[in-house]
Amino acid sequence: SIWRLLGPSEVLRDYFDIIYFGNRNYGIKAASLAYFDKNHLETLTTAEIITLLAIIRSPGVVNTGEQYFQERFERIKSLLKA
Repeated sequence: SIWRLLGPSEVLRDYFDIIYFGNRNYGIKAASLAYFDKNHLETLTTAEIITLLAIIRSPGVVNTGEQYFQERFERIKSLLKA
């Protein structure tokens, strides 16, 4: 399996490098630059990271102003605090 071949950290890193984040942004680095004007992931705040995680599930929602995005943000925030 790919998990045994690469390991969980590498699989997740590769996944975050290619996943779609909406607005023609593929990869977490492109998304952090587009949404927060930050080139380095280390400079993202916790809220910014949560925002990017919330986008993954429904990248099209980010521009619609729908309540779903806010609910996703709050859900992820609560999971990280647990």
